[in-house]
Amino acid sequence: MSIIYLILFASFIAPLPIMVIEWLLPYPSVIEEIFSVIIVLLILKQEKFLKKNLFIFVVLAGILFSISESFLYLNNII
Repeated sequence: MSIIYLILFASFIAPLPIMVIEWLLPYPSVIEEIFSVIIVLLILKQEKFLKKNLFIFVVLAGILFSISESFLYLNNII
């Protein structure tokens, strides 16, 4: 179960390295969505391994990713 918390932590800090990649590549929204899909697939893989319903963790990962993304990209708006 601790791997789930590690995945949630990764979804929270993910926008930081994604910002660097977005400066180098021309399609920032595609990169963000690919990383979001990777996080969801990691959680679903753990769901099969643990044989538990981890839907709430998928929702939490999305919320953490969007909150941290909002704070990190706030300087681009201001």
